[in-house]
Amino acid sequence: MGQRGRPRTKPPAYWVWHDPVRCVECGMTYRSPYATKAHEEIEQGGQAPNGKPYTHVAWRMCTCNVCGRRFTVRVLENREPTAAAVCE
Repeated sequence: MGQRGRPRTKPPAYWVWHDPVRCVECGMTYRSPYATKAHEEIEQGGQAPNGKPYTHVAWRMCTCNVCGRRFTVRVLENREPTAAAVCE
């Protein structure tokens, strides 16, 4: 039987930190899941407010479950750099 799941050579990508999620319209915290594709994304490293390192900043869309307004949330992610960044 072959190996299943993510190859062991690649470290997993994980979310390090995200802005507090409150709807700008009604202030509620009930929201839909984040969109899988980032609205906008940059490759920038640093240290999150909780002390963990990150490599990417992404802005993801979600929808308030109370009033239906769509808004963006800034998410700090730690994952592999892209091939373009490695070549520089």
